[in-house]
Amino acid sequence: LVRDGRENLGAMASRNFLKAVADVKVKDLPVHIQKNYIGPRDTWIPRIEKSLRQYKAKHVDSGSFTPLKQVMIGVFALSYVTGLPAELRHLRHEEAKKRGEKH
Repeated sequence: LVRDGRENLGAMASRNFLKAVADVKVKDLPVHIQKNYIGPRDTWIPRIEKSLRQYKAKHVDSGSFTPLKQVMIGVFALSYVTGLPAELRHLRHEEAKKRGEKH
């Protein structure tokens, strides 16, 4: 979890989240998450705008390659997930054909 002297932020965030919800009852968990992590609906747009401005300042304005990598990874993941059902149908059909089953 430690790389270059720094702890992985995702692991640290997960650990902090688990510590925070450790004492919350399961039935109270959705309310706890809504109140402490999601917040009221009228604050979503300003928070998203703030996050996008921070992302732009950190990555886009500095000329970083990171946004391009993230778009490429996102497009790959989306196309993989979108094409997976058709590919699985094709593989099942091929296996059935090999076993001699009629389709």
